[in-house]
Amino acid sequence: MQKTSLTLGLLALVGIISPSGIYAAAPPSPADIDTDMMAREYRDAANGAGALTQEMIEACVVLKIDLEKDASDLDKLREEVSTLNNEVKDLGAYLKNNKGQFDENDTSAARQAYNKKTEEYNKKVRQLKEKTPQYQERLEPYKEKEKKFEQECNDQPYYEDDYKAVEEKMGRGI
Repeated sequence: MQKTSLTLGLLALVGIISPSGIYAAAPPSPADIDTDMMAREYRDAANGAGALTQEMIEACVVLKIDLEKDASDLDKLREEVSTLNNEVKDLGAYLKNNKGQFDENDTSAARQAYNKKTEEYNKKVRQLKEKTPQYQERLEPYKEKEKKFEQECNDQPYYEDDYKAVEEKMGRGI
């Protein structure tokens, strides 16, 4: 009998003392946990360790909105440049194919049409020369914003309640 009680005493001792030497207690139930008071690990810098703060999430949403607007503007400008480029190519091919058909003194309707195509070609070339640098100038800042978004926002950790608060405040998420 003593042996049994000693064994039970050892089992009781092992159950009460945790490996760290502190008496173990029953874990709190989920209702007893105050998640707002839990220690959270937020970042100090935009691309540091830890979760995004609400302010950082807001900045990411604003950056995403800017990227979407810039992408739309760039798409329109790229389409304009592409259209102008195709028109210049088509007009250039027409002018090249019809170049030798007229002499300098020809005043026929065909020569007048050719001259109009030449004027149109020159106008489109000037427009293309204006639009192409505009596109290039806007493309680089867009790429920089896109890189910043990828580094600081995309696939970065955040607390779900912080994200939901930003969505409610701004009317959209990332």
